[in-house]
Amino acid sequence: MSVVCTHCRAEFPTEKGFTYRRTHSSEGVYTCPTCVARGAETRFLAWASAAFAITAIGASPRTFGLPAQGGFELLFFGAFGITWILQYFVHELAHACAAWMLGVQVFSISIGSGSRSAYEGQWFGCRVTVGTIPLGGSIICLPRTRRWARLREFLIVLAGPLSNIGCLIGAMGVASEASKESPWLYISTAVLAVNLIRLPLMLFPAKVFDDGRVSSNDGRRLLIAFRRTAEQIERSLSARYRFEATRALRCGRPEEAHRWLDLGESRYPTDSIYAIARSVLFLFEDRFQEGREAILSLMEKDSALANNGGLQNNLAWANLNLGDPLLLQEAAFLSESALRQDPHNYSCMGTRGSVLVELNEVEKAIPHLKNALWGHYFKPHKALIQCYLALAMLKLKDARQAEEYLAAARRLDPRCRLLPRVERAVASCAPSSPAATST
Repeated sequence: MSVVCTHCRAEFPTEKGFTYRRTHSSEGVYTCPTCVARGAETRFLAWASAAFAITAIGASPRTFGLPAQGGFELLFFGAFGITWILQYFVHELAHACAAWMLGVQVFSISIGSGSRSAYEGQWFGCRVTVGTIPLGGSIICLPRTRRWARLREFLIVLAGPLSNIGCLIGAMGVASEASKESPWLYISTAVLAVNLIRLPLMLFPAKVFDDGRVSSNDGRRLLIAFRRTAEQIERSLSARYRFEATRALRCGRPEEAHRWLDLGESRYPTDSIYAIARSVLFLFEDRFQEGREAILSLMEKDSALANNGGLQNNLAWANLNLGDPLLLQEAAFLSESALRQDPHNYSCMGTRGSVLVELNEVEKAIPHLKNALWGHYFKPHKALIQCYLALAMLKLKDARQAEEYLAAARRLDPRCRLLPRVERAVASCAPSSPAATST
């Protein structure tokens, strides 16, 4: 059963990820995952703005006509909110520094699990991502050798709570030296309170829901670090080659990415992850026929992969770009199936919207494309989405809006492969000049 979001009018083939609220009308209000994320982002920004405003007022109470004591109490509450956010940065950076010191390769540091990216960059060969809701965090680090793998993992995990303990001790020292009239007393008390709350939460062994996956918090990871099997360690060693290839690809070095995949396949020939990564690499290089053949080969070998939403989305994208009308119908089926399995995935939304544009179902396509544009951070992907939005606008006879989307795509990625096609389409729809019409 398909469901239409009440807010953005995007049509999804499943209710998965939707929220439903009863109203006086018989239909009620359905909210899609993207609109839920938009609402959460708006509420967080309001909360963060309030925390900064309260901190500013509390830091200089007399400026706002408040007594010093009352202002400093406001300062405590504002500093508490800001410290709660900043502690995630300190905590994850402690994990990463411990990994670097122990010779473990750090591939990514993420702050704000489950939200879209507000910032992405490369720091010392490590991908750093900060979400628009910077609550929660994780790092991806993988060992280069089996030697002391369990002990190194234990120490890397332990570094996070130790950073909180360090902040706790530092805040106690500042608080003990500060006078009652000093704002530092209230700031250090806020830091103290945040760490006293967070330490038990992170050290009590539990499973947590992180970015759509069930993972372990630091307390549970400390307990199981020494119980890791040789097979699990081997999987970590194998995964390193895939992440090296991904990093090379993001840095614009596809040849190096292929070399890393070749090296991984030679050492772990039975691991299908390298074939999956290579099929994705083909799509990034616009080698769509090779990518399609690689994905079909994987699906034939493993029936479980035939129903994998990520592979279905990739196959739909390859079919779409090959330009065969028969493959376009297959892409429509695959993109719908992929979106049904993962309605939170902005890549699936973008593929689905692009396919619907080619099928001339423009009204259904535009909400998916706009949601994907909102959620994506990677500029080449955003440029492709802008190009398809321009094509959709041309089908709706809105040349001015199409030109705006085209200009935005040029700014994002001047080498986008869809630009020539969209430019020709926009030029063909442009009104003739007065000189041309007179002749």
